[in-house]
Amino acid sequence: MTTYKQLQDSWIRSEWVDSNVEDFGEDELVFIPNTVSFGSVTLPDLISKNITKTNYNDIIKIANYIMVINVEPIVDKIVNIFNNADVIYEFEDFYRLSERGQLVAKVVDILGLESSPVINLWELDNDVLIQDKIMALRPDFLAVGWRHSSIKKIIKDPTRIKRPWLTIIKTVLEYDYQLIMKDYHTKVNNRFVHTKTITFHKKYTKRNVVSFS
Repeated sequence: MTTYKQLQDSWIRSEWVDSNVEDFGEDELVFIPNTVSFGSVTLPDLISKNITKTNYNDIIKIANYIMVINVEPIVDKIVNIFNNADVIYEFEDFYRLSERGQLVAKVVDILGLESSPVINLWELDNDVLIQDKIMALRPDFLAVGWRHSSIKKIIKDPTRIKRPWLTIIKTVLEYDYQLIMKDYHTKVNNRFVHTKTITFHKKYTKRNVVSFS
């Protein structure tokens, strides 16, 4: 049996767990009704991230049940097990509820990628509104766990990096999208401009979606 304290002390973050600790105490056993089934998966399996090709659906179900917020470790391990990002589509709704999924959705929305997967770098260079919206996402990075050097530089001093907003775009979307850059020539105000286009190809494709309701 698992206590709420054991969940709090693990990698799991859940407001549902925190609320039950306040109501019942940290040493109270986690109550899961008999009518709810997760196959052979238990809370210790979730805590230890004991995820396999045969139980990952039930791992997601139990994570959903206790309202895990930071689902990235689960998603990353499933993708690693299958060695194929396409598997994400089976639980896309679960992934999009994650902090990382929400940040990806924000960038996709700002860039309008759902309607057009190709952006013009010259246009982005001259669109201060989009740049400001992207830069406003900086505080979300540490919470989500992006901690590599370029992001740390942007958070500390954006002026140290040319096009810091583009670095943010690439960093946020690199897990879900393949970015293809091509030379592009256009005419602006009667002068030719040499720039690039960036095409965003989703790394996973439509397949049968598993319901976790």
